[in-house]
Amino acid sequence: MRDIEQADLLHVMFNTYWEPLVFELPPVGPQRPWRRWIDTCRDAPDDVCDWKVAPAVQGSTYAVQPRSLVTLIAESAGRPTVGGGDH
Repeated sequence: MRDIEQADLLHVMFNTYWEPLVFELPPVGPQRPWRRWIDTCRDAPDDVCDWKVAPAVQGSTYAVQPRSLVTLIAESAGRPTVGGGDH
């Protein structure tokens, strides 16, 4: 099994309920924050971002809107950060 610090991570949240639901996010550390890659409640073109420049999520929870899905990413600790080289 690979060390979790060396792996790129995905966190996918589905809300099939008719009201917003708040999800707790798994901790990944300050050096590699969760970034919002996909959030289907947002209008295009903000619903899907280029994962290399996806905005960082603030806090330890994320509100997923009704009947939508959210995919967050956290790059591996060993990978260069945005602007630090090709991925």
